Amino acid sequence: MRFSQIIDRSEPLQSDINIHGDELAAVLFTSGTEGMPKGVMLTHNNILASERAYCARLNLTWQDVFLMPAPLGHATGFLHGVTAPFLIGARSVLLDIFTPRSLPYLISAATLYLYVRRDAVYLRSALCR
Repeated sequence: MRFSQIIDRSEPLQSDINIHGDELAAVLFTSGTEGMPKGVMLTHNNILASERAYCARLNLTWQDVFLMPAPLGHATGFLHGVTAPFLIGARSVLLDIFTPRSLPYLISAATLYLYVRRDAVYLRSALCR
């Protein structure tokens, strides 16, 4: 089902909640690789500015399709798998389980723009086999 269909079928949300850009949106935790793990507080404006810059730098448009193997509970999955595509009106393929052998099928089925950060080297080697 397309997101627009979900919106069309939904009742308007009646809410008195006002969210401001400078309010806390998320707390992302570091792994503590170089010290103690710590929470990084991000505002709505932080997230939007970061994802807008990301999309602009890569010249991403609504015509791109994202492949996201990272879980939504991970910063990469949430920011680049949901937030960035939402901002530009693009599609995102969120994977429950990723296997390198499924990659050629996923690419041909959806004409994907690939973004996976640390997995990029792994994906490149999977494509070369």
